[in-house]
Amino acid sequence: MDLVFEILSESAADTESAGKNLARLLTDREGDLPNFIAMYGGLGAGKTAFVRGLASVLTPESHVTSPTYAILNVYEGNSCTLYHLDLYRITGEDDLYSVGFDELFGVNPYPKKVVIAAEWCENIPGSLPDRYISVTFGKSGENKRLIRAAIIDRG
Repeated sequence: MDLVFEILSESAADTESAGKNLARLLTDREGDLPNFIAMYGGLGAGKTAFVRGLASVLTPESHVTSPTYAILNVYEGNSCTLYHLDLYRITGEDDLYSVGFDELFGVNPYPKKVVIAAEWCENIPGSLPDRYISVTFGKSGENKRLIRAAIIDRG
């Protein structure tokens, strides 16, 4: 595991800023960092706020909302497509593949970068790619979150 960053967030704005930081790293270090972001944390931990920060850099015209009921939201930018998944209701591999998860890893039909940000990856541990960015949202006091991003390489 290679630590990418660790940030103490005291607000939704701090959490969005952490997402912006990761998006800039993805842009600056093209090809060096994995394009799959696996997010871990309880309800209200800030995962969607983090994706808002990612999108503000990668697909700036996007209006990010939680994909809780849609499962997948797609945000298109000029040079990037951002897939935002919420896997909270996924209970097994059949559910996962019925929503087209495996198709996200196929041939990129776009002439631009693709980034996949998935919430609730604790529900799909055996289906994650061999190399990905793990982002954990841990409580650190009443209203604070410790956000830790690390590269996981199981290959």
